[in-house]
Amino acid sequence: MGELGRACRLRDGKGALIVSTGIVSSTIFDIEEMLAKDGLDPEVLHFPTLSPFDSEALCEAARRAACIVVVEEHNRDGGLGSIVLETLADARILRFTTRIGTRFDPKLNYGTYHEATVNFGLRGAALADAILAACS
Repeated sequence: MGELGRACRLRDGKGALIVSTGIVSSTIFDIEEMLAKDGLDPEVLHFPTLSPFDSEALCEAARRAACIVVVEEHNRDGGLGSIVLETLADARILRFTTRIGTRFDPKLNYGTYHEATVNFGLRGAALADAILAACS
């Protein structure tokens, strides 16, 4: 899904930026209508790699956005969301930023990949609602 170390713009938009990595990037297309129905027209950037990381593409898109939502099927701590926050802080780009992802809990049975993404709200209406709440 692109060149090593380079972000891929999956969708042009305005006002909001969704930053994603992994398979969850494709789920953004599944909820486009839900987001549009509530007036959100986000740009979507997919990062195929976290190292190397395309800081330039992130900063360029972030400057155009009022809010940023990071979506990943990974632990929110130490993943893409952390890299995004660090990159924006270093570039002195301050935007409302929300991280949507998993949380490690040794007591949980995460189940299959599909079950885990549903349980953590990384699919369908739950994901759309979380993105809309982050940008309202």
